[in-house]
Amino acid sequence: MGGSRNITTGTTILDAIKSTVADSTPVIYSENPDGSFMKHNDFSFAIVVVGELPYSETVGDSTDLTIIDPGPDTIRTVCSAVKCAVVIVSGRPVVIEPYVPLMEALVAAWLPGTEGQGVADVLFGDYGFTGKLPRTWFKSVDQLPMNVGDPHYDPLYPFGFGLTINSSLPGFSGVDNLGDTKQRLIYVVMCSLLSLILINDLGIGLSAARM
Repeated sequence: MGGSRNITTGTTILDAIKSTVADSTPVIYSENPDGSFMKHNDFSFAIVVVGELPYSETVGDSTDLTIIDPGPDTIRTVCSAVKCAVVIVSGRPVVIEPYVPLMEALVAAWLPGTEGQGVADVLFGDYGFTGKLPRTWFKSVDQLPMNVGDPHYDPLYPFGFGLTINSSLPGFSGVDNLGDTKQRLIYVVMCSLLSLILINDLGIGLSAARM
């Protein structure tokens, strides 16, 4: 069935962020961000990583297909306070439609999750996004089952949806100056199966965070 924490050989997203940024960039670990934490820190961008517990077969059966707590509250708290990219680590589409208006960007990073470096590579613009949805992403579970060609086909994201970015260009933040050498301060906030990376950089976007 798998499990959480470091139970397999691989790289966590936290470790990947640490290895991607410059040695001079502090990475600070904390837990459970709240409104006060966001209010009293001057962040310019955030990466919120949420998802599901590992599972296989019937252990993964769900009637509501929701992100595990406190993921939804973290998305609301953080993305309401600062521009954010949300990374969802899941084995299937889950309910995200209520939170999409709060997001600057959304990344589907499927289970199993042993190679966090692959997530950091595309977030920091070292490689371009190329993946396409292998199945329809619904708006609500009330729509299921739903497949391409159904009369009621009205997905949040249709089958085959995706974004292709040239890896020679900056990442999703649209930064055009990757040579800036100002020190960046990255806060990494962990809570159970989710992580929150907050970048304090006077408006410099995520793609410029690697020095």
